[in-house]
Amino acid sequence: METTLSVGPELERLRKLRKNDNPAGARALENRLPGWLLIRLNSCPRRPRKGIHPWLYFTARRLHAYLGEEEIFAVLWARTRQVGRVVGEKEIRNQIAGASDWRPPEGGQLYDS
Repeated sequence: METTLSVGPELERLRKLRKNDNPAGARALENRLPGWLLIRLNSCPRRPRKGIHPWLYFTARRLHAYLGEEEIFAVLWARTRQVGRVVGEKEIRNQIAGASDWRPPEGGQLYDS
């Protein structure tokens, strides 16, 4: 008797995205970014429960000045492939959308520390 496991639609979509990954394309986009932002991209947490969610938001917020939403997605997708847990497309897109809504405060600090 053979047992087959059913795979949920989110996992199946992630598998398709992995097949279509274009790390060279993401690296080409990164070549247009300033050095301080590349340092930020290299600081992606590598273990689960070590801050990947806030990292996505604050990094996406900074990337909006240099890239469009699909380009930001490509860069963040490539950077989150080795974090120790599955970072789904929806999680990344939600953080990009949330970051695009952010506006600097009137007369306040233009960056976060």
